Amino acid sequence: MVKIKAKHKFRKKTIEMDIPENTLIHAEKGYGWAVRSIFESYLQICHYQRGKLHPQSIKFWRVESKTPKQTFAHRTDNLSACKKENCSFCNAGKYEECPNNRHKL
Repeated sequence: MVKIKAKHKFRKKTIEMDIPENTLIHAEKGYGWAVRSIFESYLQICHYQRGKLHPQSIKFWRVESKTPKQTFAHRTDNLSACKKENCSFCNAGKYEECPNNRHKL
């Protein structure tokens, strides 16, 4: 299980939740079923009804874990375009703060 924070583009609440790492990896790659799974969990925790909300409008990011156990150094999706081999930001898991990342969120 991995801790993430999630927020919908058109809602105010930002929540922290646990999801399986496999689901998060697939969601970061853009798989619809994984994004929809995070979206449905977000709605359930916040007690929102779906209405006209779309799963593609959800924003989510990893929360720094208290334990130093991370099994990866670089994200392999297209949101992280860091080309450095041993980037200190990417090794620390701070992909959005990386100065070499061309796709700033």
